[in-house]
Amino acid sequence: MMSQQKTIKTILNDGKKHCSAEFTEVMRIIDYRARISSIRRELEKTGNTVRSEPCRGRCGRKHTAPLNWYWIDTVGDYTAPSKPGNARVNKWLAQFSPELKEPEKQQKLL
Repeated sequence: MMSQQKTIKTILNDGKKHCSAEFTEVMRIIDYRARISSIRRELEKTGNTVRSEPCRGRCGRKHTAPLNWYWIDTVGDYTAPSKPGNARVNKWLAQFSPELKEPEKQQKLL
């Protein structure tokens, strides 16, 4: 029988985003967050990581609690989504992308 950590890693290796409801409701994996953290530490040694962002029901299920999407990604490929008006995030993103320094251009980029 495969360990829960190996099961999660196998699921995430397909390159798609997976809602944590898959781990709790479908697979009945207890404490999936600890297992994902362990997978993340393991993958960071090879230049990869486990990314996450809020699901907000995009998986098609109605959630009663905030759940996340998880997927495996290379460390340098991800850019956090920008929200117009979030000055701290926009300032941080501006150091990587000159277009984000001007609010008018932010609206066009989104």
